[in-house]
Amino acid sequence: MSPVSPEHTRKSPQLPADPQVFAGRLLLIFGLATLVVPTLFRLAQVSWTTEAGAHGPIVLATGLWLVWYDKDRLKGGAVPPMIPGLALLLIALMFYFVGRVSGIMMAEGLSAIAVCVTTAYLFLGAKVVARFGFHIFYLCFIVSPPENWIFVGTRPIKAALSGWAVDLLGHMGLPVAQAGATIFIGFYQLQVAAACSGLYSMIGITAIGAFYIYIRHGADVGYAAIMGVLILPFAMFINFLRIIALILVTYWFGDGAAFQVSHDYGGIFTFGVAILILIGFDAALHPLVKALRRRIRERK
Repeated sequence: MSPVSPEHTRKSPQLPADPQVFAGRLLLIFGLATLVVPTLFRLAQVSWTTEAGAHGPIVLATGLWLVWYDKDRLKGGAVPPMIPGLALLLIALMFYFVGRVSGIMMAEGLSAIAVCVTTAYLFLGAKVVARFGFHIFYLCFIVSPPENWIFVGTRPIKAALSGWAVDLLGHMGLPVAQAGATIFIGFYQLQVAAACSGLYSMIGITAIGAFYIYIRHGADVGYAAIMGVLILPFAMFINFLRIIALILVTYWFGDGAAFQVSHDYGGIFTFGVAILILIGFDAALHPLVKALRRRIRERK
């Protein structure tokens, strides 16, 4: 009787997982869901309906997809000692409780992410969690700071951008001037706060820019770092264009048209233009950086 070749041997079926382990994992998933899902509903009601947090659903969807895309990084982990992990989880749960009870959305959202991260640390180890450092950082963008924080923090930027826009349009011959918080264009007045409201979208532009850089150039750490440094000036430039657009719409079509554009289409315009300019800028800069690196290597 001839022996059977190894490639034709039937593989033994894998044994089913331990029912206790399976039940424990289900219980863990259920526990995390009871904590995370209500927080996501609160974010959808409180934060994602505002211009400052409108990017939240996009970040959540793309962030979860990114974790699934890099799921192979879950392999090779080592379970850490239980006591330090439980201590970190307890601290995260305490912050979550404080944020939930006090109604501070930022504290509740970030602490919910911290609970998920510490749970992953308990089961997968620090090495695996470190591989998902960007993913964790990116998912934190689903939580936006309070709008009053953004208002105070962006006040100097508002003043600078609106002043530059008025100066540029003035040099182009348009009847434009600024007095305090009011921009005068022709027979109309435009409040600086309304013109600069696009600054609330700077967090979203930063998040989408970081996602694009990671997907496009994540393997090239040096170039990704260059693009990362340029994200904030890039977001400011996008909002500078938005201010100019609102001033011109006010001049050509009246202040009512400017309000409608800002309210109904401002966010779409900002994100659309930001993505197109970012792709174009990257397409122009990347070949230059590659050529510069090639010259440096040749000189060496």
